[in-house]
Amino acid sequence: MSLYGKEIDSEAHWESEASDYIAALTGQYHFHRLSMIRKLIPDELYSKGKRIFDFGCGDAVMFPEFLASGAAVSGIDISKTMVDAANHRLKELGYSGNLAKEAKVDCMRTLPSDCMDAICF
Repeated sequence: MSLYGKEIDSEAHWESEASDYIAALTGQYHFHRLSMIRKLIPDELYSKGKRIFDFGCGDAVMFPEFLASGAAVSGIDISKTMVDAANHRLKELGYSGNLAKEAKVDCMRTLPSDCMDAICF
């Protein structure tokens, strides 16, 4: 990955950013950001049987609303810290604590083309 014209190790970068990101999740900016993201997602994806994949799911902040609507949601993130936070939070909310997986972008090559209705990122 290139950041500001400098090559960096994506996994190390996002792992180092994870703690700061998690700490920011209670701030007003985060809540505003989520409300804006929600407006970009078509309502029909929040329905029973829809299959949603969240690429770079972070702490899986979008999962609960999809799950509550009956959609099936899963995701990946490169940061183990974020995946652990995601699965912990989902488990505390009463959902499976195994919906977020630690993986890199190349895992997308192994997914069948008809295995999802939408990809969020």
